[in-house]
Amino acid sequence: DMITLRIMEVFRAIPNIFLILVLIGLLRNPSVWNIILIIGLIRWPTIARYLRAEIMKLKMADHVLAARAIGLSRIKIFLDHILPLALSPVIISCAFGFSMAILLESSLSFLGIGIPVDQVTWGSILKEARSHFSSWWLALFPGLAIYLTVILFNSIGDTVNEAIRGNG
Repeated sequence: DMITLRIMEVFRAIPNIFLILVLIGLLRNPSVWNIILIIGLIRWPTIARYLRAEIMKLKMADHVLAARAIGLSRIKIFLDHILPLALSPVIISCAFGFSMAILLESSLSFLGIGIPVDQVTWGSILKEARSHFSSWWLALFPGLAIYLTVILFNSIGDTVNEAIRGNG
């Protein structure tokens, strides 16, 4: 537990933009999969912290203590009583994380790093719109698509949060 916690602290101590630039420099071949890998490396400490906090909270819950008192194994208690309840905040965090990933990818594409130039993304379309100022639709529609997608994933996160709290 302590080793994982320290690794998470190291990842969180490094500024994300610095980590992105270093990882893009190390992964010489720009591709969509490299950007997915980089976003995953940036997001995992947040999700791991949520999961760890929930597990620590649930370890002392009454139903877990009762399961321990009747002699269930630690693995059975973890799989049946702790993990299903601990995953709900992680699912919510992932829904909000998707909107962050979309914003991050479109920002990297706008800056011209990450995704190869020959692949079209919303960020690369917005970058092209800067040089064609009279073509306003080149900026409007990708910007709206990014906005609506981020709103969609935030709404999904809110809906899942309300559903879990309503059932809890």
